[in-house]
Amino acid sequence: MGYYRTVTNDASDTLPRVAVAIVGASNVTCFTIEERLPVLATPVEIDGGGRWLPDLSVVRWGPYTNVPTVTVGYRVSGPPGAYTVGGVGWADGRWKFEPPDSTVAIPGAADSTTPTTPAQVATPLIAPLALQAESASFIESVNIVSTNTGFNGSGFAVFPGAGGVLEFSQVNGGAGGAATLSIRYALGAGSPRAGWLIVNGVTNDITFNPMASWTNWAVLTQRVTLTGGPANRLRFESTGEGLANLDEITVSPDGPAVEADVVMSCATPGATVHYTLDGTLPTQGSTVYAAPLHLVTPGVVRARAFLGGWRPSVASTANYGPAPIIGPAALVRSVEASTPWAPVMNLNFAAGTVRSVRHWRRPCPPNSWFPASVAMASRRTA
Repeated sequence: MGYYRTVTNDASDTLPRVAVAIVGASNVTCFTIEERLPVLATPVEIDGGGRWLPDLSVVRWGPYTNVPTVTVGYRVSGPPGAYTVGGVGWADGRWKFEPPDSTVAIPGAADSTTPTTPAQVATPLIAPLALQAESASFIESVNIVSTNTGFNGSGFAVFPGAGGVLEFSQVNGGAGGAATLSIRYALGAGSPRAGWLIVNGVTNDITFNPMASWTNWAVLTQRVTLTGGPANRLRFESTGEGLANLDEITVSPDGPAVEADVVMSCATPGATVHYTLDGTLPTQGSTVYAAPLHLVTPGVVRARAFLGGWRPSVASTANYGPAPIIGPAALVRSVEASTPWAPVMNLNFAAGTVRSVRHWRRPCPPNSWFPASVAMASRRTA
């Protein structure tokens, strides 16, 4: 079996054409073809039934069964410059054919240079929903202001010396039990300030240490015990010397929890976050994140950010609810010898996880997931 690639610039104002020919495959039962493109390059005018897989940056044809010769092709689109394309052919689940890489030049002012690899979008953050001070359910003698810089949301809480109350009701405690409160505050006074944190009627002392100024924000963590579900009440009270300025509070149960309120963000300006709830890798066709999510059933949340002209971000993952228990994948092989013309070997993968396995087309990546049984058959003449 031979794998041959030719590159043709058939006119100065058109995109270069890449032709791939597979010959001498008369003794091969099944094979596939993959052409690999670099960042910034995109295939167009793909013929022969090929499919562009942008997440892998490959064009794939096949599988072809009992076909001795195949010729396919495509054109390469992208900014002017020189690109390196490669490819691989997989035959009968065990043979791999790789021709030498080829250089493809896209006409333009910079067609003698290699385009610069674009920057990658920052990995999105999946986090519990923060409770903003201005959204508290009950406020007494506490002012919500926006005079100092660096706060989140639309304002922060300023307490009087005594008698100030900031209360949050219907706070989600997940499955219940131990949790951590992350309290974002600023304190420009010269000494610590103490008060009360009352959780579901239980009073806890809380002390805020001073910062350099009122515009320096810090996070104080406090361990608490919560009940399950959105039935918790958090109450901050000043008891004589005032409290720090409070910006927001984040509740993080110790274990993965459902119900849960989840927010997503990306540090790259202008990037769009897409997400899935079933553990699959998000693409630009996945749901766009636009508002906090309220999760009521267990699931695996994955988020990925995209921006035109940038490489997609690495996907982030968060588990909510009990972690799925997935056993090892099972490989079952059977042979049908009663067929009139040739024996048939059947391979079945049962649902589960695998570290590494080879099948009829290409190796599986580490920790591949098989969400359903996949049946594969290969035929070989006796």
